[in-house]
Amino acid sequence: MVKRLRTLICLSLVFVLTFFSLNSVSYASTNLYGIDYSNAYQVDSTADLDENDVIYMILTDRFADGDSTNNGVLGQEYRPGELKYTQGGDWQGIINNIDYIKNLGVTAIWISPPSENELFSRDGSESGYHGYFTHDYYSADPHFGSKEKLVELVQIAHSKGLKVILDVVPNHTADYLRPYASNYDSIDYQPAYPFNNPNWFHQNGDITDWNDPWQVLNCDLGGLDDLNENNLDARQEIKNVYKMWVDLTGANAVRVDAARSLSMDFLKEFESYLGVPSFGEIFHGDVNYVSDFQNYEWGVLDFPLFFQAREVFANDASFYNVKNILDQDYKYSNPNHLLNFLDNHDRDRFLCLADDNFEKLRLGLTFLHTVRGIPVIYYGTEQEFYGGGVPTEWAGIANKENREMMTEYDQTVTTYLYIQKLNQIRKDYAPLRTGTQREMWVEDYVY
Repeated sequence: MVKRLRTLICLSLVFVLTFFSLNSVSYASTNLYGIDYSNAYQVDSTADLDENDVIYMILTDRFADGDSTNNGVLGQEYRPGELKYTQGGDWQGIINNIDYIKNLGVTAIWISPPSENELFSRDGSESGYHGYFTHDYYSADPHFGSKEKLVELVQIAHSKGLKVILDVVPNHTADYLRPYASNYDSIDYQPAYPFNNPNWFHQNGDITDWNDPWQVLNCDLGGLDDLNENNLDARQEIKNVYKMWVDLTGANAVRVDAARSLSMDFLKEFESYLGVPSFGEIFHGDVNYVSDFQNYEWGVLDFPLFFQAREVFANDASFYNVKNILDQDYKYSNPNHLLNFLDNHDRDRFLCLADDNFEKLRLGLTFLHTVRGIPVIYYGTEQEFYGGGVPTEWAGIANKENREMMTEYDQTVTTYLYIQKLNQIRKDYAPLRTGTQREMWVEDYVY
């Protein structure tokens, strides 16, 4: 009972403590906390991603099927209900539901990698629906639509006041080269030109020790062929292809997949060449490790906070777990450029961990919207998706049940409305977006 009361106290205090603990406050004589919130934040959808934004992450194949003519266009990859295969979501589906996204109160959408993917994994156990099995970097994935359709999506999003973030995959292609092989098995099974040059890839087998920095940079991630960015031709082509996508679409930022497997000097050069902010996936729980990458990119996904926040809010761990992470914010070049999340496409959903406890979810969402950094909402969280709990071949990784197909876009669901309110509060109070966080009080179950 004590723990329960403390958790509820935390919910009631988190806003008040945030208001008092952030600086950069404009004072007005007519409101209780001395904060001028008369002019809520207005999004410039043509501007770069910044700390004022809230992001809605979309797994394109799973959000909405707006054009059934592009389902299963290349083979037997379209298998409705089998979640390791293509389910039919596309860019037209996002367009059709753009008002649903806008009304949630977010200011940016992050969509799956746009390039054409290999149809299946080497063993056929899954399709390239997610966008991380790149086949042809320069072509649009036909399951999502044409380049023209992607441009239309970005233009419509911008017209609605929504920025667009492209997921990019500069680290690897699909698995075409067998471990240590220097040539392809077949002329019919290799990446599209110009990435079909085996000399552009490392040929050192799979990463077997994630604590070995050399392996992380020079070996394959789960069999996916690791591009060698130290090959100058490969390096330039990687930059060229994503510069093409950014220039073509007018995207406002990019998210860099598997960024910890890329050299830091390349990450810095890559962001500069593209001309928009980038934030990296640094899949690691140690602030010392993750923070170093922000010296080379605009931002990073805050995995250390993600891991501990889920323990605190879903599993009733002590708030000192979160405190320990936030106490290390000085190690980052800009904590407001950290991207915070409770759910993503690689882990069981929060509600699965929390045994479908919606109060825990809303408490976690409150924290997400009031802690320093940029909130990221994974599609379906607002519809109270539960997905998870099924073991996979990768320990600790979920890649099926947490990637459900959206079928309802109900704007009356309690959690949808709750996130909507949180987003409005964040827009109304500038310190929540750009202030400096200061800790006022912490106990095991109060923060």
